[in-house]
Amino acid sequence: MANLTDRNLGIVTVSKHSIEDSPEMVLKAFQIAGFLPLRVEHCLIQNLFIYTGLCKAFPEVSDGEKIPRYTMTAYYQDGDIENIEFTAEG
Repeated sequence: MANLTDRNLGIVTVSKHSIEDSPEMVLKAFQIAGFLPLRVEHCLIQNLFIYTGLCKAFPEVSDGEKIPRYTMTAYYQDGDIENIEFTAEG
């Protein structure tokens, strides 16, 4: 799990459908990845939840630097999450 004094910040977007259909899987994915959400936005028009948080998998962000966005990919085996991968967007 990320330490609150670290600056390993990132933004992860999750569809409203994922939250509604399988909130426990989203929570489990965050737990496996060690992602600690600090801020959540709900974009009603786009049906998205945007999480800003800390994760050891993210590189450190300097003061004043733009927080990068990541795509989170969950890999499943036998119906359970096996691994989580983050890919930087843009």
